[in-house]
Amino acid sequence: MSQFCARSVIQDVVTGVARPDGFITLPGWNTVWTPNYNGVNSYVEFEPWEPEGEFELRIDAVALSDNNTQILGGNHTLKSLYLNTYVVHGTRQVDAWIEGTSTAINTEGTSRFLNIRVTNTTLEVNGKSKSLAKPVTFEDLGITKLGRADSTFSSYFKGQLSNLKLIDKTNPDNSRFYSGIIYSDEMPNSTVLIDEWNKDVITCPETTYIVPDGVGQWEQIAVLPEYPYIDGGVFYVETEVEGLGNKVSLRLGEGQPIYIDNGTNTLYFSISAGVQNRHYIQEIQAGSPNTGAKIKIKITKVTHGLMYNFGTTHAYVRLIYKPAIFKIPAAVAPENTRKWGVWARTSPVEEVREGRSYRIIGYIDGAKETSNVRLAAGTNYNIASSLGVGLHTFDTVITASGTGYAYFQNMGNDGDSDGTEVYCEIY
Repeated sequence: MSQFCARSVIQDVVTGVARPDGFITLPGWNTVWTPNYNGVNSYVEFEPWEPEGEFELRIDAVALSDNNTQILGGNHTLKSLYLNTYVVHGTRQVDAWIEGTSTAINTEGTSRFLNIRVTNTTLEVNGKSKSLAKPVTFEDLGITKLGRADSTFSSYFKGQLSNLKLIDKTNPDNSRFYSGIIYSDEMPNSTVLIDEWNKDVITCPETTYIVPDGVGQWEQIAVLPEYPYIDGGVFYVETEVEGLGNKVSLRLGEGQPIYIDNGTNTLYFSISAGVQNRHYIQEIQAGSPNTGAKIKIKITKVTHGLMYNFGTTHAYVRLIYKPAIFKIPAAVAPENTRKWGVWARTSPVEEVREGRSYRIIGYIDGAKETSNVRLAAGTNYNIASSLGVGLHTFDTVITASGTGYAYFQNMGNDGDSDGTEVYCEIY
């Protein structure tokens, strides 16, 4: 049987995912979504990645918190690589930690857009490069989490993480690419971060089991082969079932049972490394009329990531792009902002021009329910109104009816915008 290709999973599980040949580029005017890292408890975990020699790591980040937060991390050892970012003395900084030794690069001001590149010997952020204080030992790299690190470094990232490229220069087939980008007219509901590198993955041979006569409640129907579960990781399960009178459960290691029924079922699950328990199909109800039922199972070990604690209301947000023509820098509305008061704007020399169309992408965080925050270009254009508390992004095209700077303005009562944070890119 041929090996199961990771890319063939994509269309089955995630509606609207693009499957490009090689690395993708930003898609122009399409509707694009990316996971919304909430800064509280959301993160992605995947099979630990270890290159065989020289490597290159790249990732794009939009950091919406000034606090010290983790971008990615390794496998519970200080020898692993950890990346974190924070603002100190008015300047955003990115740190690379290896064996407790830090290499830091300061960006310009409090820039929230970060293009990060790491090699065995170098850290590069937004084009600024510095030699690592301690080179990375590739045998211990073990990148396994995105949006947080291990339990020792558990500050969660707030914002957007996309285009994670883990490039093994010694063995390119060992490389991975997590774009974190989904093309869809509606907000996606996938809980899987697809590894889009074009490669095969390990598959346990497809096997059909027949439920024997006389199986009692909680008794095993069949024991599955151990390979390749022994190493732990993320797995994709496909089942085709017919003839069941009641559901049965699939037990995998020490995890929770997976209930399967007649028809075709597809799902993901994960097993911790080192778990060596048996994996089996189990009857769950006494006297179930399941004798003779056919249960076909194929289990594939994949390098996709599983998304944890992203919720359902704002699990994904619109992707924020760069570079821009100009921007309204990140700002927080001061106390007692008056009605019609302007509290964030482009510089006087960065003017939108009458009659020209502009794409405007950004976010508003913490707007009160009674607030009505307006982004204006020339004549006022109402983009975000009465958003309610929380992080919201916007992406729209407007035509300026006048020439002048772009700005955020409090349209509600005095003080309605107090504490609201905004950022805007203009294209």
